[in-house]
Amino acid sequence: MSDKTDFTNRMGKAMISLAAIGNTRELTLSDRVRTCGVLQGSASSDQE
Repeated sequence: MSDKTDFTNRMGKAMISLAAIGNTRELTLSDRVRTCGVLQGSASSDQE
C-alpha cells in the first residue's frame, strides 16, 4: 500500500508542475505521463 501512496503523491506533484507550464488540455494521457517523468527527473537532478 505504501508504494501506491508514494506513486500517487509523486504523480500529484508532477501534475501540479505540469499544470504550471501551460495549457495541458491538448496533451494525451501518454504525453502527460512522459512529461511528468521528465519533470520528476529534472527535479531529482536539481536536488543533487
